[in-house]
Amino acid sequence: MKKYLLLGYLWVFTSFTLFAQVPTDITADPNATVDELFEITFTDGETWRLGITQISFGDDVLDPGSYDFDSANKIVFDPSASAFLRVDTTLTMTIQSSEGNGTVSQTIGHGAATKFTITTQPAAPATNGAALAAQP
Repeated sequence: MKKYLLLGYLWVFTSFTLFAQVPTDITADPNATVDELFEITFTDGETWRLGITQISFGDDVLDPGSYDFDSANKIVFDPSASAFLRVDTTLTMTIQSSEGNGTVSQTIGHGAATKFTITTQPAAPATNGAALAAQP
């Protein structure tokens, strides 16, 4: 703090630092799959959450239509809205906010099978009640 006496007035100057309120507990969804919505949770700092400008991983940026941060304490992701979220992988996401950036490593599972193909058809057994000749 600095004080100056000038023209009979006492002028007081001070400086202060504002720290970004980035949540320290950003947590990945342990059950995330390509099939359904999943969410990243954190202790809500409303200013940080509402200041989110984009979510990226590496040089790729998620389409804003593929996530929603309107609810307190979480960001909800929709894999059906982004090709990046429809791949079973682990992403290190950077959540960029006007209040500071946060990161989280999110593993996305493969989900349920959508096709089942039999490549070898079973053959009739040698006798009634016996095992199939060619096992699929």
